[in-house]
Amino acid sequence: MLSLFDTLAYTRRLKTAGVDGAQAEAFADALQVAFHEGVATKSDIGGVRADTAILKSDTGNLKKDLAESKADVAVLKEDVVVLKTDVVVLKADVAVLKEDVAVLKADVAVLKTDVAVLKADVAVLKEDVAVLKTDVAVLKADNARHGAKLNVLQWAVGLHALLSLAMAARLFGAF
Repeated sequence: MLSLFDTLAYTRRLKTAGVDGAQAEAFADALQVAFHEGVATKSDIGGVRADTAILKSDTGNLKKDLAESKADVAVLKEDVVVLKTDVVVLKADVAVLKEDVAVLKADVAVLKTDVAVLKADVAVLKEDVAVLKTDVAVLKADNARHGAKLNVLQWAVGLHALLSLAMAARLFGAF
């Protein structure tokens, strides 16, 4: 690298001003290094320009990505609004279903009570049927007994009628 700093002239000036020769050379060398490392060359500037171009390109890509991300966020926000609406609708549906379940539970409780009442009614009816069967059996037995008595009674009436006719015929001389 080409340096524009004249270390020899600088050393001479320091010596003329009363600075020791070794110190003057050390100062000149230190300044030479500082100027050499701290001064940008045309190739350094070209590298910086290339890096800047890359950074500008990257910045453009980032801006594009950011715009796409913003669009995605906007779509997501719309989706969130739709989802929130869906959640409200679902909550309302759940509330209706809970009410329906409560009504059904109440209906089931009523039906259980009705079934219990019907079972009790069936038990009473079974008892009534048993009593009626007993009554029918008693009536059949009574009917059989009364039927026999009726036959005897009919026979007795018939016999009585026959005897009455016989007595009347005897009295009136028909025989």
